[in-house]
Order: sequence, then structure tokens, then C-alpha cells
Amino acid sequence: MRLRTRIAGLAIAIALVPVLFTSLRAVTIATKEASRASAQILVRDADAMASFIDTWTKDQARAVAGLLQVFPVEQATEAEQEGLVQAAFLAVPTVQIAVLVDADGAPLVEPLFLTEAAPVGSVLADRAPGSDARADVLVASLPLSEALAGRSRMANGVVGDLYSLEGIVAVPIAATGPYNEQVLLGAEVSLAELADEVAERSTAEHGVAVLDAEGVVVLGMGHRLIDPVVLAPLLRSRASVSYTLADGTEVRGAVAPLSMFGGAVVVVEPATIAERAGAEIRRRTAWTAVLAVLFALGLGVLVAQSLSRPIDRLRDTALAVADGEFGKRLHVNRSDEIGELARAFNHMSMRLEHNRVSLASQQAEIEAFNVQLQQRVDDATAELRRAQEQLLRSGRLAAVTDVSAGLAHELNNPLAGILGLAQVLRAQAEESGQESLLGQIEEQAERCREVVSAMTRLSADDMGPTTGAVVDLHDVLRELLVVVRGSLRQRGVTVELAARLHPAPVRVDSGFAVRALSPVFTTLCSALPHGAVVALGVSSSDGTVSLTLAADQPIAADALRDDRRATGLGLWVSRQLLAGVGGTLETPDAPAQTWTVTLPEAV
Repeated sequence: MRLRTRIAGLAIAIALVPVLFTSLRAVTIATKEASRASAQILVRDADAMASFIDTWTKDQARAVAGLLQVFPVEQATEAEQEGLVQAAFLAVPTVQIAVLVDADGAPLVEPLFLTEAAPVGSVLADRAPGSDARADVLVASLPLSEALAGRSRMANGVVGDLYSLEGIVAVPIAATGPYNEQVLLGAEVSLAELADEVAERSTAEHGVAVLDAEGVVVLGMGHRLIDPVVLAPLLRSRASVSYTLADGTEVRGAVAPLSMFGGAVVVVEPATIAERAGAEIRRRTAWTAVLAVLFALGLGVLVAQSLSRPIDRLRDTALAVADGEFGKRLHVNRSDEIGELARAFNHMSMRLEHNRVSLASQQAEIEAFNVQLQQRVDDATAELRRAQEQLLRSGRLAAVTDVSAGLAHELNNPLAGILGLAQVLRAQAEESGQESLLGQIEEQAERCREVVSAMTRLSADDMGPTTGAVVDLHDVLRELLVVVRGSLRQRGVTVELAARLHPAPVRVDSGFAVRALSPVFTTLCSALPHGAVVALGVSSSDGTVSLTLAADQPIAADALRDDRRATGLGLWVSRQLLAGVGGTLETPDAPAQTWTVTLPEAV
């Protein structure tokens, strides 16, 4: 992921996470607060409506009772009593029926009410017609004892329980004068004005209703949110209500009891009204989050570009330096960490250029020195090769020198025999049997010739390792024993060659083989005590021919030295000569008694 993308994402996360967290928290709190505020508003509305109804009812009671403040009812004539009833009916616009009764509720005069609707434009046009039945209900509903006893008295007027009859919702009011009369003025006060107020305050999503003490809706009937069955048990207390209608609508509201007459005011509304505030907060929060994301994205892009551009230039310059453009500089005018990184990179680039120049100079010097060194190595190698060749030649000469004494001894013996035989022949020149002596002379002379021939081949320098034909190693060993016999006798060592059981063919010049193996014999014999016996064994296996030299006595370690006869050097010469034909020489450390020579088997 690119750096600018990471920075932009980080900026969005930094901006969005707090906003989302705060917004979700705010939405939760606001939703709860909105629900609580809505419930409180409903309670206040119910309390306000109940207070309004109580105040209005109290005013009607005062208005009815006010007529008795200056009129002594008990001493009035019947005509005056009828005038008082008529005055009460006309003075208080809400009075539908007016009556005057004694303490037992017996009417003193005829109840006063309209028998028919008043003409339009009349002052009584707003009055509903009454009836004797309603007048009887009014008299029966008057709170006579409360009014006479002064209980719950307010301006000497007491309000009875609400009732509904003939489509009229009204409350009975009983009023007494200040003179302890046993006569009471009763009035049926219509609640039509309150019904209009309730209807005005009600909307499709805000229901206001008045229920009587039995839970029957008397004002605000027909509103879809009012459920009297649920509300009836709550009319005696001030409480918040919540219920669900049959159609699934959740309703929340408040109940406020009326103090002037039985019943209560109910204010309800759908629960969605309270939830609208939370929805509005969520909507605004969502827009705020979107704006925050856009702002953070723009800010992140600007910050990312301010960071990524110099980094991109640093990358391009670094690639150029990696391609060999040492000394390339990056121009970034910044004082922050990126500027410090650019200056550090420029310093590194200049040091690389300086090091490149220095390394080039040192490389030229090293190449010149290598040329000289190679020339010296070549000269030393050539000198070493010449020394090695000289050493090999010296080894061969040492081998020839080593066997010279033996050859001289071998030559002296037959020559002595020849000399003796010649003397005998000269003394017995006239005797018979000279043919036999002459044969012996010939045999001894032939022996001298073989020895000289072997010595000649041994001392030849131009003899190659594989110039000869395939020979049997047994034959080579017999010829070798002829050559080294004198040296072995001088050292008192006996060499025994095992009988030939199987052929051991090798492709090697016999003279070269004698020269290569003679130092092995002379060196081994020089390390053995006088009287030792060396057994020679020849075997073939896995394409090689092996020669074992097994001594019957331990080999002295101090005898294997490079003395004047080049004994130790002889072994080195033998290994070099054997390696030329693919052979090896194994000489274990003393006092091991067996040495092994291997040669490739001729096919």
C-alpha cells in the first residue's frame, strides 16, 4: 500500500473514529434525553391542561357563588328567589340549568332552563335546551352536604362529579351564601368551552382528552390514540403512560387528575414523535461524519503528497545512485525529518563518489601489483619446475649411485670367475675337457652383460613411463632384484619373491619400473636390521596390481632419513615416478612392517 494511501486512511480514521464514537454516544444520549424530554413535555401538557380545567371550573364556581354574596336567600320571597335563579342563569354564560333548593335538595322554585334553542344572534344562542330529566339529575348530583359543611369549599362554591346527559357534558355546582343559610343555589355548568379547548389542543399526532371517574372519555372523544381501557386504572394518579394500540402504534402519554371534579386529563402522542429527535440527530450526525471524512480525506491527501513527493524523489535518486550515478544529489528544502534524511542521503552519495574514485585508484594499483606478482609467480613456478626436474634427475642419479656398489660387486664376482677360469685354462691348455670350462666362462660373461645392460637402462634419462609394452610385474621384480641384489647383500637383508600364481600385467617400461621401485627397496632395507627378510607379494584386484613388501621385523623410524645416499629423497622420487604411470606408494609410519605399491592393471 502506498504511503499517501496509508496517510489518507490514517487521517480519515483519526477524524472519523472520534466523530463516530462521539456521534454514537451523542445519538444515544440525545435519544434518551429526547424520550425523557418528550415524556416531561407530555406530563407538563397534562398538568397544564388539568390546571386550566380546574381554574376554569373554579372560576365558574366563583361566578355562581358570587350572586349569593350580597343576597340573603333565606329571607327572600318566592319572586325574589325566582329572580336570583334567573340572574344566575343569565349572569354566567356556561350555566345551562339553574335551581334553588333547600338543605335536603327539595326545589324551592322551578328549575330554569331553555325549553328550545334560542334564536341566532340572541345572547342565549350558545345555550343548549334543557329538560326536566336533566334538572332532576342536576338536583341529585349537587354536593349539598359538602357545600353546607364548607368542605372543599372554594369561594363558597362546591363542584360535584362530572356527568354527561343528552349530549351535554356538565358539572354540578352548589353555592351557599355567607349567612349560614340552608338554601343553596345549584347550577349545571356546561363544559362545551372546555371541549373546544381540548379539540383545539388535539391534533392527529397529539391527543388530549378528559375522562370521568369511571374512565369514560367525556371530552376529546374519538381520538385514535386514546385507549380508555388502558388509561382507566391510572386516572387517580399523576403518571406517564405507554401502551401499544391494536394496529401496532406505540403510544406515550401522561395522566393528570382533576382536583375540582372526578376524572383526569390525558395527553398522548405516538412514540415516533419522541424518536424523531433521535432520528434527526442521527441524520445530522451522519452528515457531520460525511463532512468529517471528506475534510479528513482532503487533509490526508495534502499531507500525504507533502510527504510522498520528496520520498518519491529520494527513491528515484537512490535508484540512480544504485545504477552507478554516484555523487547525484537530492534538492529538498525542508527542515523536518525528511530534510534531514535528504541531507544524509546527499552526504552518502558524495562519500560513495569519493570512495569510487579512491577504489578505482586502488584497483589500478592492485592490478599493476597483480601483474608484477603474476610475473613473479610465473618465474618462481618455472624455477620450481626446473628445480623439481633437477631433483628428479638427482633422485635417479642417486638411485644409480645406490645400485652402483651392488653392480660393481656383481660384476666383480663373474669377472673373478672369468679370471680364475682363464688361469686354469692357461695351466691346463693341453688337457682335455676344456669345452666345459669354456661354457662356464661364457655363462659368466653373459651374466656380466645382463648386469651392464640393466645398469644402462637404469641410468638412461630419456626413458618414458609407458613407452614399453605390457609386462608382468613378476618379471620386473626379478630384473629389479638383479639390480639391487648387491645392495641388499651389503645390508644383510634377504628378499623373497613369492611364486607366480596369476599374471600381473602392467603397461610400463621395465627399466622405468626398476628405476621407480629401486629406491623403495633400498630405503626399506636401510630401515631394517641385519638379517631381516622382506617378502614380496603380487596380487590383482579391481583393475589394479598391488605389490606388498612385508618385513618380518619392525622398521626403524630413525633410519628413514635423507642421508648422503638420499634415502628419504628416494621415496619422494619413487612417488613422483609412480604417479606418472597412475601408481601410488603407501608407507605407513614406523614400526609398521608392510609397504604397498599399486599400479594400473594393463587391459
